[in-house]
Formats: sequence, structure tokens, C-alpha cells
Amino acid sequence: MKKRYLLILLIILTIFTSCASTKNSNSYWDNCTFERAFSRSTTLVDAINEQNPMIIYKLLSEDLRKQITEQEFVKNYNDELTYPYISPLYCYLQTIDLHYDVKGTVSCKVASRLIGENFTFKIIYEKGDYYFIVFEDIVDGSYLEKFDNKVVKWI
Repeated sequence: MKKRYLLILLIILTIFTSCASTKNSNSYWDNCTFERAFSRSTTLVDAINEQNPMIIYKLLSEDLRKQITEQEFVKNYNDELTYPYISPLYCYLQTIDLHYDVKGTVSCKVASRLIGENFTFKIIYEKGDYYFIVFEDIVDGSYLEKFDNKVVKWI
């Protein structure tokens, strides 16, 4: 008789444990909403406007962060800002296009550069939150080639 009660208790505990682990596995998708994508996009745009590469780095996709350390990214970002030919990037969030709430594009209007210029980058959902594929030229160092062999004529 005791064995029967122990078996029933074991089954009940197994059911509760499996329900609890199922609830935790769904938490991966808890942030997968348009509101969260909007919040993260706003945070990134604010960091761009405030020229804060440390926050920008934390919002980069995992693949981009694997390619460069935070210190290197900050150095490259600040180095890119020193070019006298470029006014600082200042953006206004315009649209967020999400496909099945997992990936998409973010478009911003750019102020203080060419009229009508847009800044578009990718947004992806990974590791339980939204991250961005942006500033790839700063990550891989190709921003340095931007002004190679360019002649600047001051009028």
C-alpha cells in the first residue's frame, strides 16, 4: 500500500516538475513582442544620438559581438567620429518592420547629413531579446577605407 502511495506521489511530482520546466522554456519568447522591439530600437537610436558606443555594443547581435571586444568597438567608433568630413549621426526612429516578431528592419531618418537620408539596419530576436546588425563597418574595421584615395577640396 505504501508503495502505491509513493508511486502516486512520484507521478504527481513529475507532472509538477515538467509543468514548471515548460513554463520556464516559454520565457525565451516572453520579450518577443513589437513593444519590446520598439523599446530596444529606441534605446539604440538614443545611444546613437548620444554617441554612446558602450550601449550600442551591448545591443549588437551575438555574431557581431563575437568579432570584436567592447573596448575595440568603442575605440573604432570614437575613431570613426574623429573624421572631420562627417557630421555626427543623429537619427529619428521612423519604422520598425518585423517578420513574425523574430527579425526585420529598423529605418530612421537622418538629421544633419544629406536631406532625405535614411539609416536602415536589421533587428533580430536571439537569446530572449532583440539585438541589431548595425555598424558592421566599425566591427570589421572597414570604416577606415571610407576615405582612402579621396581628395577633399576645401572651397
